[in-house]
Amino acid sequence: MLKLFCLITGDDYSMVKSDTITSKKKVITFGTLIFIPTFIWFVIGYSLGSKIFELSVELSIIIGISSALLIFVIERSIVMMASTKGIVRLRIVLGFLIALLGSVFIDEIFFEQDINQKLEELKDSYSMERRSNIDTESEDEIKRLQIESREKYIDWQDAMEDAKREADGTGGSGTKGVHAIAQMKLDIAKEKKETYLNSKAELTKLQTIITDKKNGVEAEVNESMKGSALLNRTKALFSLVFNDWVVGGFYFFITAFLFILEFLVIIFKSKSKKSNYERRVELVEEIGERRMNRIRENDPKHFDSSKFYPSHQIAAEILRNQKDASFFN
Repeated sequence: MLKLFCLITGDDYSMVKSDTITSKKKVITFGTLIFIPTFIWFVIGYSLGSKIFELSVELSIIIGISSALLIFVIERSIVMMASTKGIVRLRIVLGFLIALLGSVFIDEIFFEQDINQKLEELKDSYSMERRSNIDTESEDEIKRLQIESREKYIDWQDAMEDAKREADGTGGSGTKGVHAIAQMKLDIAKEKKETYLNSKAELTKLQTIITDKKNGVEAEVNESMKGSALLNRTKALFSLVFNDWVVGGFYFFITAFLFILEFLVIIFKSKSKKSNYERRVELVEEIGERRMNRIRENDPKHFDSSKFYPSHQIAAEILRNQKDASFFN
């Protein structure tokens, strides 16, 4: 198990296994803590795929594994990085974003039915607004055609009345019967009727178009909300959060809980005392840095000490002057 946790945290197993119990416990603790947010995000990813997007079990598992793997890589990098102010700030920002996203997704799972109900209310509101806009856009044209149709109807009726009076002798020429003048007036009335019917047909056509648009609003709204399902569900969630104190309280509780879980690695990393293993690693780094500095300085005292220390020069002179070979030269 220790070897597995060393692999997870990126520590040297050969050094840790020979170190103190405290050092081993710390490595195991960090390795365990990494799995907490990883498991949470597997559940979140799977639930999003299966419940929110209504995907198959296989695809939902793939989403869950992908989410968990991403969080695992982030948490592992946090454990492996050195604790500096910049790194701590980066960890806080990452933790904040991950906890915020996680709380939104978890609440969408917990409040699935409430969100669905809120979405229906939003759909009805959008549909009513869209229908109202359609009426507003075509209002002037409808009024114009209605007035025009009414005027042409009146013209037709007046022409018919004039033709009738001409035919019965009560008006016009005063001659009864369908004579030439009466026939002419009947033709005029017929033209007026055609004009009225065309105007009425144009009005009916526009009203039919408007009705079809209104009937298609619901499908249009459903399609638009389906295309951005996650955003609309999130909008519905926050509408519930800020209008229902029960939902809001639960949301902020979940958010705070996820913050704590997400920051466990950061808290333990920054607040726990250094183990003997960590001090050894720092010492190895310090020694390595000193050696690199010596090489960089290229100081002859470290590489050709016989030129600087008399005892070394004397020993070298003796060896050069010695004629007989020995075991030591």
